[in-house]
Amino acid sequence: MLRHPPASLVVTHKDVDELAAMQRKLLEGVQSGKSQAMTPAGPDQTLGKSAAPAPRGASRQVTFDAREAERQRRQQMTVAERLGL
Repeated sequence: MLRHPPASLVVTHKDVDELAAMQRKLLEGVQSGKSQAMTPAGPDQTLGKSAAPAPRGASRQVTFDAREAERQRRQQMTVAERLGL
């Protein structure tokens, strides 16, 4: 059975041209002794890249903070508010 690739996998001529330009730039840098890895990325080079992952336990801390805020809010509620009256 032949399946079509999802739309996100479609490669355009513009994509190919951009990749070729990047490859050419990297090869020129390697041949001249410069490395692209040590140069800071400009704003156009970071587009589309995800941010650094959250530190371990960050989601647990957010959950704990939310529970603590909810607990404090409930402590300040009156009995009628708690019963929904």
